[in-house]
Amino acid sequence: MPEAHQYLIDTAVAAVVDGCESEAVAELAGSESDNPFVIDAAIERAIGEERLGPLLQVDLGIVATRRFARDVLEGRLDERELTRWVHTRFHHEAEADILNQLAELDDDFDLANGARDTGRVRARVREAADAVLREGVP
Repeated sequence: MPEAHQYLIDTAVAAVVDGCESEAVAELAGSESDNPFVIDAAIERAIGEERLGPLLQVDLGIVATRRFARDVLEGRLDERELTRWVHTRFHHEAEADILNQLAELDDDFDLANGARDTGRVRARVREAADAVLREGVP
């Protein structure tokens, strides 16, 4: 299971342990799915069940991208996991150029030939992650 998904599942487990009674949160906590659409759907249901929608004035995908970018820079998340998550979530159609750049870097991982090329892509991902934290994502 991709590491990014595991963060979301771990957060749901912590919420259940803390007494959250949402069925969607419990479903996410017990998820073993590696399908990002299943996880995203459980998150959306949890937001609805807990009536959090009005409190969320930003796209959760942007919030998660910032968290994952920080985790990459601090060595807790692999660069490829960040690009794969952004590519799956936003494709190449995000309004923010930095998100489209991360999606393109996921494609670059696919095209990388050997450790040297992969190392270059990883360095560019780290630069983009730094930009996400420094400049934000509109």
